[in-house]
Amino acid sequence: MPSSDPGKRYTGKNSSVTSLWPKWIWIVVPILVIIVVAGFWWAILGPSSTGETSPTAKPTQRITNKQATQGPTLQATLPPAVTSTKAVVPLATFTPTAAGATTPVAVATNTPAAMAIGAKAKVINTGGSGLNMRAGPSTSQTRVKTLADGALVEIVGGPQTADGFTWYQVKDSSGTIGWVVDQFLAAQ
Repeated sequence: MPSSDPGKRYTGKNSSVTSLWPKWIWIVVPILVIIVVAGFWWAILGPSSTGETSPTAKPTQRITNKQATQGPTLQATLPPAVTSTKAVVPLATFTPTAAGATTPVAVATNTPAAMAIGAKAKVINTGGSGLNMRAGPSTSQTRVKTLADGALVEIVGGPQTADGFTWYQVKDSSGTIGWVVDQFLAAQ
């Protein structure tokens, strides 16, 4: 006589009704699942086939005897630079005359002596955009103010070299103090 429960089966005339799954399957299936999971874990996290070791493995130190492949490099030594104590004379250009003689013409240049502390200077050649006055002698310093062409300033510090420029600390007519590039100043 068949059982009315679809999950049960009839095993015989004198036997009791047993479940659809035998008892041993409840032990074997979890063991197989554990083996499969362990296999995946080993394949993903285990040692690779390229010879790499796991983070917990301790590497062995290999000692090699290295020999020098090149001797010391010899460099020529230069004699110390000779410094001159002669006075610097400004350059002059010569313009030929009709008779073939030359007449010297002086060229005005900004020399460091003309840009001394306490000297006056005028802002020039900014193309109308003005001269940036900065908090320190660098293009990365904060801009304090912009000085217009023709503005008069007093040199109060410098020179200092930074960012490929020579910088002077100046004070404008309103009393603002900051650093400017010397190529936009003309001594007065």
